[in-house]
Amino acid sequence: GQIPKSWEVYSVQELLDNGTLLTMKDGNHGAQYPRSSEFQRSGVPFLAASSISEEGAFEIDQLPCLSSERAKSLRIPCAIGGDVILTHNATVGRVTIIPQDVKEIIVSTSTTYYRVNGKSMSNEYLKCFLEGNPFQSQLQRVMGQTTRNQVPITAQRLLSIALPPTLDEQIHISQVISSLSRKLVTNA
Repeated sequence: GQIPKSWEVYSVQELLDNGTLLTMKDGNHGAQYPRSSEFQRSGVPFLAASSISEEGAFEIDQLPCLSSERAKSLRIPCAIGGDVILTHNATVGRVTIIPQDVKEIIVSTSTTYYRVNGKSMSNEYLKCFLEGNPFQSQLQRVMGQTTRNQVPITAQRLLSIALPPTLDEQIHISQVISSLSRKLVTNA
């Protein structure tokens, strides 16, 4: 559909540059990537794309964990409560928000976390936009140019996000979309 004239369209990189997005990171690669022998039942949870349902749900108490010491040794810092997660490798396009009460969570290389500046962007709005057709279509176009289902973090920086001018409008839009989504799930 058409974007209202008062809205602006930015690339993810532009949102990072102007401070609307505070950071975006994917998981630790190479030697930093946790080995299966390092996982345990308690500690800092580890979130992989495969742990996130199509509806964006995940069970934090069912996730494998790394020790606090191992988590602190990682080059890429942990995601925190309120960060928006996008799956981008193999399972592409699932979106969730880390619950606000989660102090830290390690994301895998198959996920990217987006941290918003709450004064200029609502994390709920970002979640709704990333789940929506305009953004999902961009993901599909990028994947169409590769030999596997992935949208690397460098490609994500080039993707566009339409942004209403006020935080109040973003919050209102996300509340309406979330309400409709809940009704659809309830009636399914």
